Amino acid sequence: MARICQNLDCNKDISHRREIAKYCSDYCGNKMYKINNRERTNETARRGYQKNKEEIKVKSKEYVLNNLEKVKELQKRYYEKNKKTIKEKKRKYYLENQEKISLREKIWRKNNKGIVNSNNAKRRTQKLKATPKWADLEVIKEFYKNCPKGYHVDHIVPLKGKNVCGLHVIDNLQYLTASENCRKNNKVIL
Repeated sequence: MARICQNLDCNKDISHRREIAKYCSDYCGNKMYKINNRERTNETARRGYQKNKEEIKVKSKEYVLNNLEKVKELQKRYYEKNKKTIKEKKRKYYLENQEKISLREKIWRKNNKGIVNSNNAKRRTQKLKATPKWADLEVIKEFYKNCPKGYHVDHIVPLKGKNVCGLHVIDNLQYLTASENCRKNNKVIL
């Protein structure tokens, strides 16, 4: 009497194997085992994760702290590989959650006044260093006062650029929409 492998994709004759054999090879047996136990395994994993959630978090943090360089390198590689997708997701999240993000930033600024003040002082110092003695400060103040609603005053050549640093003078100022100014950041776009 011919016996057939119980793997539905296989159907080979297994008469030559032992009486208790159900599959023609270990490959077929493993494949069917995975198929039969997939749901049970997933459910067990979910329950196990819920039980050990805190323990897993602690171990994950420990691993990251012990392997900081390795983790950073992996994150960097992942980012380079998926840069476009990550930026799209961030943009979509930002557009869907602008109010929530704004509130979170407001709370952060309130709780971190020292850092905010330090950054503002650094910016003022940078601006002072970039302001020559011959600059007409009254004209610059007028330019800032006359800025239309929804626009920012932008330095055409940034005060703190990568390759070049501009001056805080009237000829280096322009009005840009808020989104354009944020997109420009500290780049020179002529």
